[in-house]
Amino acid sequence: MKSIELKNPRLEKLLSRTTELFYSDDIKSLMNKCRDRVDNLITDCHPTSEEYLLKAFKLKLSDYRYPRACRGCTIETILQGIDPNSVTANEIKKTTKRLGRTLGTEREALSMYYPEDGFIGWHHNGNAPGYNLLVSYSLDGDGGFSYWDYKTKSVKTIFDRPGWNVKVGYYPDQRKEPERVYWHMAKTKRVRVSVAWIIDQKEMWKNMIDEITGGDYDHDDILSQ
Repeated sequence: MKSIELKNPRLEKLLSRTTELFYSDDIKSLMNKCRDRVDNLITDCHPTSEEYLLKAFKLKLSDYRYPRACRGCTIETILQGIDPNSVTANEIKKTTKRLGRTLGTEREALSMYYPEDGFIGWHHNGNAPGYNLLVSYSLDGDGGFSYWDYKTKSVKTIFDRPGWNVKVGYYPDQRKEPERVYWHMAKTKRVRVSVAWIIDQKEMWKNMIDEITGGDYDHDDILSQ
């Protein structure tokens, strides 16, 4: 994943509306009922630690195609907990669909609401390969997205900036490129929201990046992934 700068006024306006919805009282009350998901395969270290990652490397690749541990709720779970006829539920559905249409894709991947000290543990999404777009909101830049760098054999972190952050990247297929799957995790100290999409076609993904940045980005850097 690599960060790109958001320079699309229409998208900024939609994301601003999304922020208001996810910081509503309806959502906050639901988060108090959300329980941590615990990994029963690795129980002796924190799911965002490097120690956990190194242990996950030794287990079956298919066991970590999705996050086995997290502190947070998916947007789908949140919507299930809200009165389906409520203003908040209807507005969230409308806004997330509108975001997808604006970006040119409606294939939404995992979208999360992280409470204080929230996280999503190490995993690789090798079962859902494709070009990826991830937007996340941080109250004050105290969270981040970390990934395993195969070249340096170390963990690298892309720290959040206050407000909306946009990242793009590619998730290799665990069946075709098991040695290249993209191990990653995210964590935060304060409330954080993220919405992700998967794009099958590279050209569509490139066009999407152009739309977001106004064409102002390093093509070679992004497309080297």
